[in-house]
Amino acid sequence: VGNSTAGNDTVVTKSNWGELLNPYCWLEAASQIFYSLSLGFGSCIAFASYNPTKTDFYRQTIGISIVNSLSSMLAGVTIFAIIGSSAVKNQVPIDELSTGPGLAFIAVSEAIATTPAAPLWSAMFFLMLFMLGIDSQFAGIEGMMTALDDTTLVPKRIPRTAVIASFCGLSFLLGLPFVMSNGLYIVDLFDNFSANFPLMMVAFCEVTAVSWVYGINRFCSDFEAMTGYYPNVVWKSLWLVITPISLAGILIYSFVDQFSNPIKYARFVGCQADGSGGNWTVADDYPAWGWGLAIVLVFSSFLFIPALAILAYLPKLLGPSFEIEFPLVLAKKEKEQSGGLEMQPAPAV
Repeated sequence: VGNSTAGNDTVVTKSNWGELLNPYCWLEAASQIFYSLSLGFGSCIAFASYNPTKTDFYRQTIGISIVNSLSSMLAGVTIFAIIGSSAVKNQVPIDELSTGPGLAFIAVSEAIATTPAAPLWSAMFFLMLFMLGIDSQFAGIEGMMTALDDTTLVPKRIPRTAVIASFCGLSFLLGLPFVMSNGLYIVDLFDNFSANFPLMMVAFCEVTAVSWVYGINRFCSDFEAMTGYYPNVVWKSLWLVITPISLAGILIYSFVDQFSNPIKYARFVGCQADGSGGNWTVADDYPAWGWGLAIVLVFSSFLFIPALAILAYLPKLLGPSFEIEFPLVLAKKEKEQSGGLEMQPAPAV
């Protein structure tokens, strides 16, 4: 208890609060919120699509957000206690301790090893990590499969199980480079450029499309029809102004900071030749091909949104000859022709 209390005190009193001025800090914080609530991935939308039309999702959303915040606070206090205690024990600055994968597999493992019945707690901890990873994959795959079920991209004669198995097999093959000898470099590259910037861009496009393209009044009318509650001015302000501006500000500030202070990676150099110890890694700049891959990672999951929007508006700008039948539109037409779907007119704004 003493070490844990000292650990939390160390994190509070010896932390570099100037990092709050670092835009990348806010980018990581926003990404963490989106990850913990599974926002921007499509999984929440996919699961919600199975609900009946009359569903009080407003109360469910508030409840989930509160439980998630309390869980994050509990996990934060626990991790801070471990990090601070390790800093006190080893007499090193907090920023020199293990982060990322090393936090779970080194720092936390060392803390568990000092507890009574350490093998039991260790087994439970890594089982928890495994279950968390599998659970995240369930949600991600279901989000993808729900989208495919609503389109004509995959022929209906192909069993759903076969599609899921194929996707899992492809994901397994694509994941093999991450566990090779130099896989940590790839993990670091993906962690820095595919887990934060694209997510914020997708979230910005989502909230902008709903509030400004679909229309905030239409959205609020749908909200009231499903829950019986019409959003007040606070929610409208959040959806219309505060959230889009916040996300855009974080993104722009982070991009500008990337050009002025590029992210570096930890290049392995090994132990000192004289056996004196020292750091095994040094901070180094990404090579040119690394930045090229980073650009692909950042924009690959985002550019299709404005691209599809432009294609959808081409008939209005250049005439009906430029009209493109999207898979989702084709699927709706097929269901409508078979009598399985009634197309409802959109409410007036």
